[in-house]
Formats: sequence, C-alpha cells, structure tokens
Amino acid sequence: MQKPFSFYLITDPHYFENSLGASGEAYDKFNLNEQKCLAETGAIIDSAFETLCADKATQVVIIPGDLVFNGEKESHRGFIKKLETLRACGKQIYVTTAGHDYSDNPTAFEGDKRIPVEGTKREELLELYNDYGYSDTLAFDARTYSYVSQIAGGVRLIALNCDGDGKDFHGFDEEQMQWIKTQIDAAKAAGDVFFAINHYPILPGSPIMAMVGDAVITNWQEVSTKLADWGLQLVFTGHMHMQTINAKTTENGNTLYDVCTGSLVGCPASIRKVTFLDEKTVEIKSSRIEDFDWEKNDMTANEYFAWRFDRMINTTIDSMVDNPEGFSRKMSKAGSKPKNLGLIKIAGKTIQKLTLGKLGRLIWIKVDPSLKNVLVRDLSVEVVRNMFEGDEPYVEGTPVHTLFMKALKRFRPVVKKTEKKLGKKHAALSAIPAFVSELIGNSGMPDNDATIELGEAIGERWVIG
Repeated sequence: MQKPFSFYLITDPHYFENSLGASGEAYDKFNLNEQKCLAETGAIIDSAFETLCADKATQVVIIPGDLVFNGEKESHRGFIKKLETLRACGKQIYVTTAGHDYSDNPTAFEGDKRIPVEGTKREELLELYNDYGYSDTLAFDARTYSYVSQIAGGVRLIALNCDGDGKDFHGFDEEQMQWIKTQIDAAKAAGDVFFAINHYPILPGSPIMAMVGDAVITNWQEVSTKLADWGLQLVFTGHMHMQTINAKTTENGNTLYDVCTGSLVGCPASIRKVTFLDEKTVEIKSSRIEDFDWEKNDMTANEYFAWRFDRMINTTIDSMVDNPEGFSRKMSKAGSKPKNLGLIKIAGKTIQKLTLGKLGRLIWIKVDPSLKNVLVRDLSVEVVRNMFEGDEPYVEGTPVHTLFMKALKRFRPVVKKTEKKLGKKHAALSAIPAFVSELIGNSGMPDNDATIELGEAIGERWVIG
C-alpha cells in the first residue's frame, strides 16, 4: 500500500432536481418535519464538491447510498452531472445505491399538492452509475449489486448493498454472506488492506438505536460477529444521518469498527477524510459544509442546518398539543389506533412551558443555577441534535448530566422496575442510568475525529445486546 492513502467519504446526499417542483404550500408543510434540506441540495453538493476538488492530493471519493431524494429519474440525471464535474477534476468515485434511489411513484411539489414524477427502477441503477464503481470491479454480485474494487495499489474496497427484499429485510442473507466471506478471503490472500462500505449501519450508533428497527441492518448481531471473525475490521456506513463511531469485539477477540457519517445535506452536514497512515493506523477527520449559495437569512451554514434540525423537533413537540392524534400515529406502529390523546396533549403543554428550575421543584431535586431558566423543550431539542452531531457534550460532571442522574435517582423504584421488565428484551435497558448517560454524553471513542488502531481488541463503547 502506498502510504499514506486517503479518501473522502460523504453519505446520503439525497439530491433533488428542483425543476420537478420544490416550492409551495405542500413543500413548506413537508419541510417542517424534515431534517435534511431539499431545495438546497444542489447548492450544498456544489459546495462540497468544490471542497473535494481543491484537495489535489486525495483522489478517491466514496458515497454509500441514498444518492437522490426518493428515486426521481430527473434527480439521478442531475446528480450524475454533478458527479461528472467531480470526476473532471481528477477524482475516482465509487458509489452504492440504497432504498431512496429507486421508486415506482416518487413525487415533487406543486402548490398545495404532491405531484407524481418519473421514477427509477432498481435494475436501472447499474446503467445509470456504471462509471462510478460498477464498470471496473474485481468481483460483482449481480443479485445484490455488491462489488469489490481495487481503489489503489494494495487497497480494496468491498462495496456492500443491503437492500435485501426491498421491504422489511435490510440485511445480508446466507448467500450474500458467503459472497462477502469469499471477498474477504481473497483480499487477505492478496495481502491487500481492505475495508467495506454499506448504507445501513452494521452496528447501532447508540444504545437507543439498537431498539429502532430501521436504524441498523436487520440481522446485525449475527452479521457483525461473523464479519469481525472473518477479518473485516472497518466499515463505513450512512443512512441514519448521524455522526457515530462504534466498535464491537467478539468472543474470539476480533474487533469491527463502524464509522457512520451524517447526511451531507442536513445537520450536521459532514464530510469525512479518512487516511490510512499505514496498514494498521487509520486517521479520521470530519469537517462541515462551511457555506453554500442559498439565502440563509444571515445565518452561517452551520447555524442554518441547526435551525432546520431544531425546527423539525419543535414541530413534533408542538404536534403533541395541536395534533395529538397525528403525533400518536407517528410514534406508533403502522395501523395502530391513536391512544392516550389527552395525556399526550398535557405532556406537550408541559414540555412547551416548563423550565428545568420548575421541574426541579416539582420532583424535589436541586438544579444548577445555570439551568434554572432553560426550558425542558429547549434542552430536549439540543439533546436530540447532539446525538446526530456526535460527541455528545454532557458527560459526568456537567450540570446537565448531574440533573439527569438526580432525576433518575428520585424515581429509582420506577427505574428499577423498568430495568427488570425491559432489560430482558434490550440489554442496554438493564442499566438505565448508564443508558441515559451514554445518550447525553460521549465518554468513549470520539464520533468526529478519531484514530483507529486496527487489530486491537477493545471494549465495546456501550453494551450491545
């Protein structure tokens, strides 16, 4: 391997061709509940690609899936034009596709309606992106669209596709697992450094994400163990629009790292630069979109992305009061009847108006003076945003961490009962204070900038179960 070897990683660009229709009442309503930008995607991607082109020393760019908004054919055509500009400045580009890249009935926005536009069939994606990974491979799995490429001397990319059945199963079946093992064995036999990409995370990004069905590949426990024991040590993922780096060490002492990167077009709008300093040492540096050509109401790009994110969470909180039935449907399984509407409305009003100081008085706990006037609503929004930005700041010793731990201690009988009941299904919930502590403060491996030493067995960042 030529040392050092670097590449750029971006995920979930979700490009949307604005000529299809990206304005009006229906668009504005959609935007209220959306983390990622839509009409702005072209400007954001242009800014990102300009940054990548400015780095003449780094030739490889990797994009693992959700290239467009929702399968619009015109969006694919527009995104490919942008890839062509990136390739024209000397970049080697490798992509995979994912669920948002194909659809039979995508829509655009016109006035107060969502209008149908031309879609893309999954089998069309190979031809569309033939020049971006699929045309020059060491191995190709025609069934799953996974492939292997020699992206540099002594370096192999194993590009995995976990579309599964295109419905509920987003993972690797036994046939695909055997194909993956064959490619790992071939890379080892060649003496190459190798790593994988996959759209869905192989490891959940946080304890709570282990409980969300669509947050990780369907069969992640079994798959992650096998991949690690077969010799895969590093996989780069997306899908969750979150910045996380997690690791799992198997009973055999083999460690797999999952580096999940946030969407390019929504908070935190990240770009990762990955450098193999040698065969074992991997340096990961993250940056954000510094600016893009859009009217941002005097906000910086970072402020704009954060504002968009916060608006999404605040809209959800407000719906508890304004539309409790809709909130109940959103938070329940598909087909479930709305329930507890009165309780939802009361909870929503409480979150909207209650300060942490008043909350402390209600439950008889002391609140740090710096937090007394902070609304429960505002802290809730920030905690959720921190989970997506990574490197959550509220570690042990901070006033917010202390507040959470005091509140859990005050309700210890309820907490213990919950641990006993839910811990059987989700191991992380067998110790709720530790679970909450990990959600609000990252005391383990950094999520944005990190150095990974491959081949070392480490403890898990949090309890995986």
